Amino acid sequence: MHGAQNCRECNNTHVQQPEGLRARKQRQTRDAIHRAAVDLAFELGPDATTVAEISARVDISPRTFFNYYPTKEDAFVGLHEGLPSDDELDVLRSGTSDDLIGDILTLMLGVFTPSDETLLEQRKALMAKHPQLVQRQWARMIGVEQRIAEVVAERMRAAGTFTNVPDAKTPHAHWS
Repeated sequence: MHGAQNCRECNNTHVQQPEGLRARKQRQTRDAIHRAAVDLAFELGPDATTVAEISARVDISPRTFFNYYPTKEDAFVGLHEGLPSDDELDVLRSGTSDDLIGDILTLMLGVFTPSDETLLEQRKALMAKHPQLVQRQWARMIGVEQRIAEVVAERMRAAGTFTNVPDAKTPHAHWS
């Protein structure tokens, strides 16, 4: 996996740079936790699956588990609070393209496009069998939307074309 960076020569924001060792290890650990959580939820059911069992399957401590996912339900659905990453949001924030919608879609595809079709199918089957997990997935997706909305508002204000765009964090914010 790679992070998008600006190319200094052509200012192309979609140039990919190699993922660093730390980021790769974190991604691999997060993926392993997600896989173990889905497998155990299939074997035992989501209610019977514990963080301790998920952690043991991945050979990490339960404390480490919580560095990656706040709840076992989040591990089942594979979404976490850090989506999209700060680096991905920085690329969107600093984008100079006139196609803001295209930039948003590119970011969202990166967040939600599965890299493992088998795992995606297992997750879908798990949610079909245990619909309460869909609610957790929607809650996480709303979190992703909020993180992106804040950056989009910043970018629009910075461009000067939409100076009346309210702060996305302001309750009941309306455009004037």
